[in-house]
Amino acid sequence: MRKLLLLALLLHGCGGTAETFSTPAEVPPAVTLPRFDDPDLVARDVNQAAWNQFLYLNWPSKTDERGEPDPSKQLGDPGPRAWETMKSEDELFRADGSDPGDWDTPEPLPPDFKLIDNDNPNFLDPLTPKLLVDLHGNPIQYEVRINRPVFETVRALGLYSLKGQLAYFNDVSSPPLNFPFGSFECKAAWTILDADDPPTYHTALAVVNVGTQAEPVLEERTVGLTGMHVLTKPTGYPNWFWCTFVHRDNAARTPTITEHFQVTPTPEVARKNEEMHALLKGTVWENYDLVGVQLAYVDAAGNPTLLANNQIETAFASTSSCITCHQLAQMGPGTDTPSRPEFFRGQNNQGNPIGFVGPPAEPQLPDLRSLDFVYSLTRAH
Repeated sequence: MRKLLLLALLLHGCGGTAETFSTPAEVPPAVTLPRFDDPDLVARDVNQAAWNQFLYLNWPSKTDERGEPDPSKQLGDPGPRAWETMKSEDELFRADGSDPGDWDTPEPLPPDFKLIDNDNPNFLDPLTPKLLVDLHGNPIQYEVRINRPVFETVRALGLYSLKGQLAYFNDVSSPPLNFPFGSFECKAAWTILDADDPPTYHTALAVVNVGTQAEPVLEERTVGLTGMHVLTKPTGYPNWFWCTFVHRDNAARTPTITEHFQVTPTPEVARKNEEMHALLKGTVWENYDLVGVQLAYVDAAGNPTLLANNQIETAFASTSSCITCHQLAQMGPGTDTPSRPEFFRGQNNQGNPIGFVGPPAEPQLPDLRSLDFVYSLTRAH
C-alpha cells in the first residue's frame, strides 16, 4: 500500500511548503539535546532515560544527515524530527526485495511530506477485522522507522529480502543475529487533524489513505502524533529497552480505547511526567506522557512485566509485554516461505487477542532462529 500511495503522490504532484512539520518554537533554554544511548542513566533513573530518548528523537533533524538531531537547533525549531528522517521499514524492505541502497539516500518524497498508511494497523486487527478510528471515523495511521545501526546490519547481512533471510537462517553456520548497541526501532501512531483541532500535537503534512486497502482514497492531510513506541539496545545491557509515550487527549480522540485499555502509569512514572511537563510547559511536548518502561520479562517479585500503548496495543493491554512479544520475532527454515511462531495465544470472550507475557515459553516450532527482537524484519519481501 505504501508503494501505491507513493506512486499516487508523485503522479499527483504534491508540493510541500516550508514548515509543514509544526512544533511551537518557544522552548525553555534549560532543555538541551540529551544523550540517546546512556546506559548509566538507564541504571540510575530509567524513567528519565526514557524521556531523554523521547526528546532526543523529537529534536529537529539535521538537513544533510538522516536520522541525526541538529545540536545547533532548539527543540521547538520547525522541521522534521530526528526519528522522522530515519529509514522507514518500507525503504529497507522494498517490495521487489532489492538492495535498499545507502543510508543517506533521500526518501522518495517531495520535501516536507511524510507518507503513512493503514496497512500496518493497530493490533486490534491481526485476529479480528477491527481498526482503531478517531472521532471522525478516520483510522489511526502508523509508521515504523529504524536507525542506521539496524539498517547497516540488515543490509550487510542481506536480510532486506525474504530470499536473503532464508539463505542466512537456513545456513547452520550463520552466527546468531545480534544487532549492535545503540540500535533503535520505533512505531508511531498519527491521527488526521481538522482545522478546529487544538494545537496540542506535534504535526506533519502527510498523504494518507482514508479508504480501504481494496479501495484506497488518498488525501493530503495534517496529522498529529498520538503515540510513540520506542525500542533501543542500551550499551552493555543483556536485553533491549522499551518505552512508550501517548498524547494525553487520546481517550477523547479515540474513545474506544477506554473499552479495553486500563493501563495507568506507576506513581514513579507519573512524578517524572509532572517534572517533564513543567520543564516543557508551553510546548506541544507537555501534552505527551510516558506510560512506562520495560527492561526484563519479570519484576523483582517474579511477576510478568507489562507495557502497552493505547494507540498500538489497545485491545490486549492486560496481556501486552513488549519484550515477550518481540522475543517472538523468529523464523524457521523454509524454501520459499519461512515458518514463524504465533503472535497471540488466542482470543478472549470479546474476540480480542491475548498476548504472551513473562519469560519465553517452549519454542512453538522446531529450529526457530531469533531475529534479535526486531519485528520489522518480518516485513521483508
